[in-house]
Amino acid sequence: MPGEKLQAEQPVLTIVDLGTLELAGSVGTHEVSRLAPGMPVTISVEGVSRPVAGRIARIAPAAEPGTRSIGVTIGLDNPGESLRAGQYAVGRVTLADDTQRLTLPVTAVGASGGQHHVWVIDAGALQRRAVTLGRRDERHGRVEVLDGVTPAATVLAARFDNLREGAKATVVAAAPRRWPRPRARPRRAERGPPEIQPESLPERPPCGSPASRSPTRSSPP
Repeated sequence: MPGEKLQAEQPVLTIVDLGTLELAGSVGTHEVSRLAPGMPVTISVEGVSRPVAGRIARIAPAAEPGTRSIGVTIGLDNPGESLRAGQYAVGRVTLADDTQRLTLPVTAVGASGGQHHVWVIDAGALQRRAVTLGRRDERHGRVEVLDGVTPAATVLAARFDNLREGAKATVVAAAPRRWPRPRARPRRAERGPPEIQPESLPERPPCGSPASRSPTRSSPP
């Protein structure tokens, strides 16, 4: 403001370079070992329909206090300055992995007190099991389970309220759905080609018998 007095070391203005932006995020401690600076990242920016390409710029050397996550900074070019500082975004890194892993629907996992858990049916009763999660697949709605359940466990795939540990529970197979049989519509009788009825033909005289002729009158000489 004109005439305003400034103190020593007081910032006067802030200059923002929108040509290159950085996305500050965090990754779990169990996943950060698979990341490295320079890896490509697909970024989904809030309010932007198309994904933006970026690369991992740097990874923090230590976890954030009180959390199990490590800071990751992603750099991205901003040609045309279409993006603005302060927008929210999500970055995804595609990792090659041929190993089969145990996953569950995201709806099967609950959280309480900073700990994830699932409900399983064991010996006909409900049991609450604490689980350790891994990577998430937001597109297909599944999450990797590193510890807590086995592939043979019967896990409730949906969240239910008022569940009590030790309550009796059984799995009932869903009855096959019966579809109504389509009714046959009466078809209109179509007129086909006319039938040719064979006509009665005169019997052929037996072989050797004279053919019948009409009698003729002979005139007298």
